[in-house]
Amino acid sequence: MASKSSESAQTPEKPQNNVLVMGAGLVGLAIALRLALAGIVVHVVEKEERLGEEPRAVAYYASALIALKKMGVIPDMEKAGFVSEGFAGGCYAMGDVIARLPIPRDMKESNGVGGVLYLPQPELTKLLFEKATATGLVTVHFEETLTKLSKMLGYQEAAGYSPEKDTAGQRN
Repeated sequence: MASKSSESAQTPEKPQNNVLVMGAGLVGLAIALRLALAGIVVHVVEKEERLGEEPRAVAYYASALIALKKMGVIPDMEKAGFVSEGFAGGCYAMGDVIARLPIPRDMKESNGVGGVLYLPQPELTKLLFEKATATGLVTVHFEETLTKLSKMLGYQEAAGYSPEKDTAGQRN
């Protein structure tokens, strides 16, 4: 049987109501939005001065769409991008389609789209930023590092972590 002091050491007295997310990219903002939708206050630390605009992913398939559906962003993504109900390959110089691979229509129920959704990653990142900050629970701190922000927000040192020793993300 655990003593009373060891029980209180393992169980926090007050539930965590603030979360710190590192990076305002697609994944960081998706995490921030999901947490905000659960009523949690989120601070996102981004070392750059603005959202990234580098072209990366443009197509989102079933597993990503299921996660994006839970965030409620699929309708906005469809307005900004487009949905393909399958793939086709062939000789584009001659215009001949050699093969088609349709996506089953029953996918719409599970992932909200029923196909592959095409939207450049910078546009999705901006959409997630707008949705997350509109909740009033997400703040994105641009041109910040964990060292500067932890001091500003009064975060205490985590076990084994010292903000003074954090050199990741510092500019040369």
